[in-house]
Amino acid sequence: MADRKLLDYVTAGLDRGDNAERQERLLVGLIEQLELVHRAAYLLSLSLAVQLLGYAVLSFVPGARAVVEFLGARLTTAVIISTGLVLAVFQALVIGNRYVKI
Repeated sequence: MADRKLLDYVTAGLDRGDNAERQERLLVGLIEQLELVHRAAYLLSLSLAVQLLGYAVLSFVPGARAVVEFLGARLTTAVIISTGLVLAVFQALVIGNRYVKI
């Protein structure tokens, strides 16, 4: 009887260790994927900020105002779409790794 309890205790400990190892591997993979998403979002934000700065500078040139207004509308669309894409990728990563207990 005591041997059986000891065996059950050791087996449960090994199962918990295996589960923790599996969770650790899944979390490492998720973190690597999220780092890629973060890097892409950062580069996208940086490029949009540079474009906004360029539009701000061009807005002081009277002949370029029509071009700036046209490109500004395109930039607004790009910001909305890129924000949605970043959120969709993040959600897909989290749902794809739903077996990770966060």
